[in-house]
This record gives sequence, structure tokens and C-alpha cells, in this order.
Amino acid sequence: MDPSELIRTALARAMEVYRELERKGTAAQRVRRGGFGDMATVADLMCEEAIMRELSKSIDLRRCTVVAEESGIIRAEQEDLVVLIDPVDGSTNMRRKLRHFGAGIAISSSQRFKDVFAAGVLDFYSGELVLAGDDGVELPEGASGPSDVEDLRESVVSLDFRAAKRGPRDAERYLAILRNLKHIRNLGSSLVELEQIALGVLDAYICLTPEMRVFDIVPGMYVLKRLGCPLWTGGTDPEGMELVTRNRYPLIATSNARLMQQILAVVGA
Repeated sequence: MDPSELIRTALARAMEVYRELERKGTAAQRVRRGGFGDMATVADLMCEEAIMRELSKSIDLRRCTVVAEESGIIRAEQEDLVVLIDPVDGSTNMRRKLRHFGAGIAISSSQRFKDVFAAGVLDFYSGELVLAGDDGVELPEGASGPSDVEDLRESVVSLDFRAAKRGPRDAERYLAILRNLKHIRNLGSSLVELEQIALGVLDAYICLTPEMRVFDIVPGMYVLKRLGCPLWTGGTDPEGMELVTRNRYPLIATSNARLMQQILAVVGA
């Protein structure tokens, strides 16, 4: 099966599982801590299981190193592929019935971002799906793609606030960008926020400090990369970004290069 179609099928199955759990009223029930330390809900666990089951129908997961939010890092002795899975990004939103939560999958031929060759992001609430592969990017019908807004003050930006809770330098960088923004949002799901840049709804996503785990961002990053959107991951080249890791990354993603230049100038990066 084509990798993009495989991701589509797996995410569709996760959606079916989530909707059934929501119908039963069990989706948001907390169960245990997942492989990366966060408290997992029934939906987190069941959607991840559904995704892995669907993927295993077409690829041998025993020969894949899997990095998944609930299962943790499962290393293959003989690694053909690396698979990243975030079954529910924005679990708190899901539990509180806020609209922004999604799922993401990325597949790579190595442990570096440069070798990701397929990815998908699903918005559970709207049902919107974006897929990216060697043949390009598939957006929902009617989506216009990334915006052409180049003026930072006129852009609609999702700003992660956690830099303000760190040291004085990071807090000042946060305040600097805050002073230069007029339309500020924070949706609580990085995958959905990156998807919204692909759809032309948001113009940029800014997380100045290393808060993001690979499965939180890589599926959305690959979609944006294929759309020609600039990416910034701190002092490292995004192409060399390590995938099989518990490390966290900063991330700035914008719809166009001019917007990225303005943001980096403001925060001194």
C-alpha cells in the first residue's frame, strides 16, 4: 500500500475508535501514565493500539523503531523504518471538550527528519485530514493552502506561552514577540496548529523553548516542509533533527519566509 494511503487508513481507524469511545462516554477516562510520562486516557491508549494494528497490516512493525506517546520507544533490532505516532495530541482539550485535538503519524527511512517520506495529521473534531508524501500534499476540499500574509503584526499566530515560565532571557524573548503580535492564539495541540498553517487558517506557530516531543510536531512539520513552509528548531538544522529520542525541541513554523525572518529578528535567533 502507498505510505500516504496507509496513514490515511490508520488515522481513519483512530477516528472510528475515538468516536465509539466518546459515544460510550469513556474516551476521557484516565488510565495510567504513558511511555513519556503523561497521564493517558482510554482514547490515547485505544487510538494508539488501533493505529499500530492498521499499520501492521502493511508493514512489519517488528522491523520498525516506533516512537509513540503511550508505548514509548520500541527499538527494532533490524530497523527498516522509523514510525512516529501521536494518537491524541491535545488530550486535555479532549477531556474538557475543547475543539482542538488531533492525531499524527510520520514514517521515515532513517532516524533523521530529512528522511521522513510520509506523514498525516487528523483533526478529530472537524475530521479534516492533511497527508504528505512523495507525490505532494493532500489538503481537504476547499482549503487554500498556506497564507501569503507577510506582515507579522497582521498575522494570526499560535504562541506557546511556556517560555515565559523559564529564565529571564527566554521570558524576555517571549515578551518581545508578544509585543509584536496583534492576533495571538494558543490552541493546545501543536499537531492541529501546524495543520492549521497548512490550511491557511494560522500564519505561524511559535514555541521558543524546548517543549515539543518529536511525535508532537514531526508529522505536521513534514506536511509544512512539503508545502515549502520554513521551519526553525533552535540551533539545529531541522533536516538533522533526531527522531528516536526523548529530547524536546523548540519550533517555529511559518507560512512563508518573510514571516519567519521577522520572527527570528524579533526574538534574536
